[in-house]
Amino acid sequence: MKILNPPIKLTCQIIIFLFECTKRKKGCNQEEILDYIGKTETYILLALKFLIVNDIAIKKENDYFLSDRILTDFDGNSDSAKKIVKNILVNNKLFVEYTYFLSKGQKPELSAKTIRSIYQISSNESTIIKIFSDWIKFLNIKINIKLNRNKVIESLESTSNVLQANNFLREEFGDYYNQISPDVLKDLREAILNLKSRNEESINDSGRAIEDFLRIDLASHINLRKCSGIVQITDELNKYPEFPTKLNNIASSLGNVRSMGKAHGVDSKLEQRWKITETAAISYTTMIICLIKSYLEYKNIKKTIF
Repeated sequence: MKILNPPIKLTCQIIIFLFECTKRKKGCNQEEILDYIGKTETYILLALKFLIVNDIAIKKENDYFLSDRILTDFDGNSDSAKKIVKNILVNNKLFVEYTYFLSKGQKPELSAKTIRSIYQISSNESTIIKIFSDWIKFLNIKINIKLNRNKVIESLESTSNVLQANNFLREEFGDYYNQISPDVLKDLREAILNLKSRNEESINDSGRAIEDFLRIDLASHINLRKCSGIVQITDELNKYPEFPTKLNNIASSLGNVRSMGKAHGVDSKLEQRWKITETAAISYTTMIICLIKSYLEYKNIKKTIF
C-alpha cells in the first residue's frame, strides 16, 4: 500500500481552476492544467490522482471536472479549497492510525513502524513520519498524548467506593436526587461499583434500577403489577400521554440489553451466554442515568432534554 501524498498547495490551486472551468460547463485537459499551474507533470498527475480517488474531481475522456458534490457548496475561495483537502487528510485511515498511536504515547518511529507493518506500506518509516508530520503542520493540529475523554466517563472510571458513587449520582441528578427512591439509587451505586470487574452484574443492577424507577418513582399512580419487566411496563406507559413515547421506547430497548446480563442466563435462540464488555457496561449505566434524568425533567418542568 502507498500513502497518497499530494502536493497540498498545488492541489488547492487545481481545485480552484477546475471550479472555474466546470462552472462554465467545460472541462480542462492535462495540458491546460499544466499551462495554468506551471508545475511539472509529475506533481500535476499526483494531485489529480488524489482528487479523483477522493471524489473531488472526475475525468471524462481527456477532460477533468469538479465533482457535483463539491461544486454545489464550493465558492472558489482558496481557504475553501484548503478546507476540502484538510477534510480528506484528517480522515485518512493511515493518518488516523498513526496519530492514534502517537496519542497513546508511542514515539513517531514506533508509530510509523506499526502502521507500516499492519498495512504493508511500501514507504520506509522515515518517509511515513515526514509525510504525516507535514500533514500535522498543514492541519495545524496538536497530538494530545492523552485522548480527550468525557468527564462523566472519567468520573465513573475513577469511582472506587460507595461514597464516591453516591457523590457521582448526586452530581448527575442534581435537584432531582431526592425524587429518586433509595432502592433505585442503591442499584445504580452497585452498578457503578461493578463496572470494572463484574460487567454482567453491572448491567443487571442498572436494569433493575430503571425498572424500579418506572414502577416506584415515575408511575406509582398506575397499576403495573401485571407487567413483567421493563418492556411490558413501557408498553403500558405508552397508553398515557404524560410519558413521552420516545423515552418509553428507549427504556424498552434498554430492557432488551438487560436481558443480555446474568439475570436471564443463556440466550434461548443462540444457546449461549452474552459476554458484556466494560465499554457496554459503562454505556448502559450512563444511558440509564440519562434516561432517568430525562423522565424527571419532563415530569417536573415539561422540558424535553436527553
